[in-house]
Amino acid sequence: MDKSWFLLPLLICGCYGQSSKPEISPQPTTKPEAVAGTKDIVTVFDAETTSKAIEAWHRLQQPDETLQRIEAFPVPNSPSLCVAICDYETRWWGFFGLYEVQDGHVLWQADCDEPQGENSIRWLRACNLLGFDAPIVEVYGKTHMGNGNLYLFELQNRKLVLLLTTRAVDSHWGDGFVFRGGRLLPEYTDLNGDGVTDLVLKGDVEEREEDGKRLVSSYPCQKVFLWNKETHRFEEDRLRRIGFDSDIDW
Repeated sequence: MDKSWFLLPLLICGCYGQSSKPEISPQPTTKPEAVAGTKDIVTVFDAETTSKAIEAWHRLQQPDETLQRIEAFPVPNSPSLCVAICDYETRWWGFFGLYEVQDGHVLWQADCDEPQGENSIRWLRACNLLGFDAPIVEVYGKTHMGNGNLYLFELQNRKLVLLLTTRAVDSHWGDGFVFRGGRLLPEYTDLNGDGVTDLVLKGDVEEREEDGKRLVSSYPCQKVFLWNKETHRFEEDRLRRIGFDSDIDW
């Protein structure tokens, strides 16, 4: 892994490098499966009509900024809510949003004080976690170099409140290490029996050579985050880390 890489502020627009392989978010036009560890009830979702509504809304809000791509996904248990990946340049420059859509029109878009700092969105979905009354939005950001964070937001009064930021995306082989599949995968479960969902991020670190084409070695990795009711945030239990150097800010 690139030990000098870090990300919270908006990245410099002039960065360059090979884009990672695009990842397909959950299929929006069918009835998706509920996320493991959640209380989701999912229904059929009209992604095409919803995307057109978001496009019309965006034209009103930012008439000088054209979107090349919109992928909308349902918010389980909330038929009028959706989340969407909105790209100015497909899978290269973009953002995400949460919208309420009724009768083919956007009624409002949630504010987000701390949006992702990466150039684009690699993965997006919404779910309802046990112990939370409002929907949770799961966002994987991606830079042009293929690195990025996982963000978890909670919808509160038409505002997305940040609950977690942690590095979870690496598909750039330039430093010799990547996450298998490009990202760590989440498991939502109540680890300490307090009635609120916690988070386990799991994956494998791969050491690669020859422009990333030859696999040298691989080993499992893990990060564990427990819900803190006092701070209203997910906080890492660093003693449960597996496969990460303790002196690196992963």
